[in-house]
Amino acid sequence: MFSISFPFLYRERPSENYCAMYDICGKRCDDKVLNCPYGSPTVKPDDLLSSKIQSFCPTITGNVCCTEAQFDTLKTQVQQAIPFLVGCPACLRKFLNLFCELTCSPNQSLFINVTSVGKLILATVPDHVNNTSPTIVS
Repeated sequence: MFSISFPFLYRERPSENYCAMYDICGKRCDDKVLNCPYGSPTVKPDDLLSSKIQSFCPTITGNVCCTEAQFDTLKTQVQQAIPFLVGCPACLRKFLNLFCELTCSPNQSLFINVTSVGKLILATVPDHVNNTSPTIVS
């Protein structure tokens, strides 16, 4: 495993329409997927993926920072929590919006900072919730 500092992998300053990660590069020992570090502009999804994202993540439109495989993984994982949140519609919307934004937001580089990679896969993602994080819609 090796570490590469942020400026060598990504734009030095986070900006809108830039991704911190994109696609799936591997799996951890517990079979959880690992995203690829990306640091490049957002990607225009095909019509089918765009429709899927809109139906599950209505706050995300236009270019995105996720592939269909990432979106399908997101949907599968968050659906496990839906039965516990269905009694609170606002809680459910906020929960879904948080994970939709983390996975697919076109402004991902504003709130996710990849600080190191292992074997060219994203091993950890420290997320920083601050003034530049996406708005959570209730």
